[in-house]
Amino acid sequence: MRAQRDRLALLERMLQDGIDLGIGHCNAQDDRNDGRHVRVGGRDLLNFASCSYLGLEVDSRLIEGAVEAVRAHGIQMCASRAFLSSPLYVEFEGLVEEIFEAHVVVAPTTTLGHLAALPSLIDRDDAIVMDHQVHTSVQMACSFVRASGAHLEVVPHNDLERLEERVADLSARHRQVWYMADGVYSMFGDLAPNHAILEMLQRHSQMRYYVDDAHGMSWCGPRGVGSVLNEIPLHSQMVLTTGLGKGFGTGGGLIILPTAEQKRRIRTCGPTLLFSGPLQPAILGAAIESAKIHLSDEIVELQSDLRERMDLCNALLADLGLPVISSPDTPVGFVGMGPTKACQGLCARLLEEGFFTNPAQFPATPVRRSGGRFLLTRHHRREDIEGLVEAIGRHWEPAILDAGTTPEKVCKAFGMEPPVARRAPARMPSRELGLYLESTDSIEKLDRREWDRLLGARGCIGSRAVSLFEKVFGRAAEPENRWTFRYYIVRDENGDPVLATFFTRSLWKADMLASAEVSKKIEARRAEDPYYLAQWVFGMGCLLSEGDQLWLRDPVASETTRAALRLLLEAVRADADTLDCSVKILRDIPESSEELAAFFEEDGLFRMDSPESLVLDDIYANDEELLARLRWKHRRHQLRDVQPFNDAYRVEIVGLHGRPLAEGEADRLYALYENVKSHSLDLNTFPLPRTLLPALARSAGWEILVVHDAEEPEGPPVGFGACHWHEDAYVPLFMGLDYRYVREKGLYRQQLRHAVIRARELGCRRVLFGFEASLEKRRFGARPEASWMFVEADDHFAFDALAQFESNSA
Repeated sequence: MRAQRDRLALLERMLQDGIDLGIGHCNAQDDRNDGRHVRVGGRDLLNFASCSYLGLEVDSRLIEGAVEAVRAHGIQMCASRAFLSSPLYVEFEGLVEEIFEAHVVVAPTTTLGHLAALPSLIDRDDAIVMDHQVHTSVQMACSFVRASGAHLEVVPHNDLERLEERVADLSARHRQVWYMADGVYSMFGDLAPNHAILEMLQRHSQMRYYVDDAHGMSWCGPRGVGSVLNEIPLHSQMVLTTGLGKGFGTGGGLIILPTAEQKRRIRTCGPTLLFSGPLQPAILGAAIESAKIHLSDEIVELQSDLRERMDLCNALLADLGLPVISSPDTPVGFVGMGPTKACQGLCARLLEEGFFTNPAQFPATPVRRSGGRFLLTRHHRREDIEGLVEAIGRHWEPAILDAGTTPEKVCKAFGMEPPVARRAPARMPSRELGLYLESTDSIEKLDRREWDRLLGARGCIGSRAVSLFEKVFGRAAEPENRWTFRYYIVRDENGDPVLATFFTRSLWKADMLASAEVSKKIEARRAEDPYYLAQWVFGMGCLLSEGDQLWLRDPVASETTRAALRLLLEAVRADADTLDCSVKILRDIPESSEELAAFFEEDGLFRMDSPESLVLDDIYANDEELLARLRWKHRRHQLRDVQPFNDAYRVEIVGLHGRPLAEGEADRLYALYENVKSHSLDLNTFPLPRTLLPALARSAGWEILVVHDAEEPEGPPVGFGACHWHEDAYVPLFMGLDYRYVREKGLYRQQLRHAVIRARELGCRRVLFGFEASLEKRRFGARPEASWMFVEADDHFAFDALAQFESNSA
């Protein structure tokens, strides 16, 4: 729940920033709408935020049709269509069926149309596969249908190879497989690959194509049938929906169907047709007049007028060489801006120049793939479009630089070549403070004593620990255990460190922190696709380190620290791009560091909960001292469930401070580790490599506590703990267990106990128990440490796909 609150807080802050700039929650102040202008804040602006592509919303014929309908039928017909419909419905439905040459159901809105169609057509034996960028209104309706038992998942945007794999797989277990897509995607302005989808329908008889073409209606296709039917015919396995509130110029939604039976079923059973109010007579009267225009030769002239404006805009934008993401074949324009602050800055600058446009930003786009969005209509004149494009060209780079990024980085975020630089980038504030950043790829290239002085006491991030990790998780390892290291130190003008940390590129499972139930379902998919929902992450620390991994010399409020953090984030983003990591994570930021959290959020990173970590401070001298510290419930647990087994096990030290590994022992220990991996999915990662145990047994600062049954001291090990220590901290990193002994002789608890005993023998003052089994560790006197992680993703697909698994498990 806290993560949801954090997401809403981030969303609220980003949207409020736009409101404060005067580009969001605006109110039109016009006495009369001419379609071309909009009056906002006392100023007449050219309106490039209207979806009325053909300009029919102010057509005199539609207005007169609305007026005449009100005179004849009143303001509203106050009855459910389940019982009685206005006579205007009969005329209008006849006209739109003539337009589409198909069966049509009229809905109050496109959103309510989805909520009528999908529950009527899809049942619990079906599966739904949503395109990642399908409109939110479709996603809402799919979630509604999922509640009845239908399977729901998501595929990457326009990824036809993945889509066909899922259709083929799901067809073996489901009656029908429905693919949900948009004809024209409303943010990026790109098109669905309809021809390829039609071929897929012909190969898969159980596949169904449900496509929302609200942004494609009217401005293209014979009789204005839209972008989808302009390319392919209405297939028997298709359902098309569209909106009347954009190019059509009125209001309402349409569901276009290949069979009369489908129309009858939706008209009879669609919940929002039964329980929602009908379209008002004024809307129906205007819609009838618009339909007549669509059925006349005039629609071709209107489409041609808009096409001329689109061609002009495309040519002008091409001359600028900007990262235009939208398709040249739609009236939806999208110029890539990168971070949200940049797209809002561009829209604010254009507002000052007299152009009203929209920021396309989170949550509709990834946080750092936002853009300036503008919409072309027949209302625009040549000089309007020329003025807008010229202003975009002047303000694009300054808006990006003001947001703290560069044109090169923005273009790279969208996979495009940067334009020719027109002026040198602005100097970063950190340069003015004399700070500079050192970066290297190995601990061996750093002053190890300095590194240990800064970070050595914070868990497995001292030089001895990361040196071992570099050897084991190097280029020779399998992909899931192949890490790339980056060490960062920011220094002041005297060469003294101001900031220090390290990052690794590694393969993370998207469900690493999800519930065990969700991970179990995803692991079933990984039986066929081992790297399903796995992504390369550039994360602070590594997958075996934990604790506060960011060293700062000065308070966060100091300008020196803030400048150093900006340098770090700039370097992290650059290295993540070079290493092809779409996700950046700064983790284990202490919950008490609210100023640091605010800094990262201001930079566009999303705050999430980290798993709770357990720390035992001031190691007790003996069991009696432990009991004296504990609350009575935990004392009872020690006396009943721990101490009776204190003599049940014999522990050996394997490593440089004990004996070496025996022949074949590493394999036996690894089998015990695999037991733990198979029993717990609460922290779901790829298995550690087999080479790790032999390597740490040969390394300074590492040891393995090998546990034997005291009754069979020469028998095989029944458990082990791989541990690291540095200065005053002892870290049990991972373990292996024979679960027969866990149940019968409290093995897990005894391994916790022996870790504390060993830490005491080495003179350590703290045991860093780490994640998982929080209650068991509290029973040994450990306290929880709460922390945050901060995430920046170039694409949200993995997170949204995971959310669908979580919803399916709810």
